[in-house]
Amino acid sequence: MAVTPRYSLRDFDRLNERDARRGIGAWDIGQAAMTGFSAADVETLRLFCHTEGLLLTIRCPKPNTRQVIGMLPPKPMATKTKSDADGIGPGRAWASDYDLMGIFAFARGGAGRRYERIPTVEPTADKGVKPRMTAEGAAILRALNRHMEHPFQHGANDDWCDTAGRPWNGADKLVGARYVAFTETAWVRYMPSFGHLHKFYTDNGLDWPY
Repeated sequence: MAVTPRYSLRDFDRLNERDARRGIGAWDIGQAAMTGFSAADVETLRLFCHTEGLLLTIRCPKPNTRQVIGMLPPKPMATKTKSDADGIGPGRAWASDYDLMGIFAFARGGAGRRYERIPTVEPTADKGVKPRMTAEGAAILRALNRHMEHPFQHGANDDWCDTAGRPWNGADKLVGARYVAFTETAWVRYMPSFGHLHKFYTDNGLDWPY
């Protein structure tokens, strides 16, 4: 039986027109359509990474999530319930969050481009224990979230590991998702699969924990 889509092409046209009236550029609106982010958050992330000299890698929400960002809060960290196909939680209580993967500082000087990971959470001996944010990670997310329509809810997945450095989230939990990188050059790199994310890390000399 065919499923009737919740959103029509006209819904997306109206959203794009609204974003344009808010003064958001066509390129940021296009990236929002591709990633499922709000266009305002694409603009914010690009400018923040450029200003602070940072590279952020993020797991994208479901594509239609941008329709409800600004109307529904992001999925809380403690919530284990899955969203529906449009990224909306039961009873429209929340929308899929932006799932931060890693934060990297761009180090100027020396030969070529070089990034240094900024840990956002401390290792834990037990997967069930909520990890403590690092001082630097908390400061970055606090500064960024002040300007976000859909604020980040937790530290980076790359950093969530045991005391031996083994990630609590294995690759099997990350396959099937889409990813995006915001770079210190104010560029956006969309990655349609976990394999593309792996290649991006390898190409840019980023620590790959999986």
